[in-house]
Amino acid sequence: AVAPEFQRLGFGRRLHDALMAAQAHECALLTTLDSVTAGRCLYESNGWSVLADGFRFERSTARYVIMGWQRT
Repeated sequence: AVAPEFQRLGFGRRLHDALMAAQAHECALLTTLDSVTAGRCLYESNGWSVLADGFRFERSTARYVIMGWQRT
């Protein structure tokens, strides 16, 4: 996560792009909160799509989505 005072400055996008460029696999999965957050918007704008929603981790009341990405 990017600290709030550094959000909307492009750090998250640059970090995401560098990590995905180094990704050896053709696809990837992640989980993020099931709400509209800066992180989720970033993922969606970079081609991630929701594969499942309403997911809950054990011992957590928060809801998450599972997102997938495939290299194009």
